[in-house]
Amino acid sequence: TDAVLDEVATWQSRPLEPVYPLVFFDALRVKIRDEGHVRNKAIYGAIDDKAAEAALTTFEGGFWGRKFPVVAQIWRRAWQEVIP
Repeated sequence: TDAVLDEVATWQSRPLEPVYPLVFFDALRVKIRDEGHVRNKAIYGAIDDKAAEAALTTFEGGFWGRKFPVVAQIWRRAWQEVIP
C-alpha cells in the first residue's frame, strides 16, 4: 500500500552486508515421541546423489511413498534442483 512505500524504498536502497550466512540441511527431520519426550529425528540423509536417488527409490516403494506418491513424483521431476 502507499503507506509503506517510503519504508520499502529505504529497505531496497540499504547497503548490503559483504557476507550472508546460509543454512544447509543435510537431512529431513521430523518430531517424534521417544520415551515421553519429543525429539527431532533425521529420517533422510544421503552422502551423495547416488545414495539420495537410492533412498528416494526406497521411499517410493515403502509406506510413505505409497501413502504420498505425489511427493516422490515431484522430487523426481525436479531432481536436478533437489539434489544440491
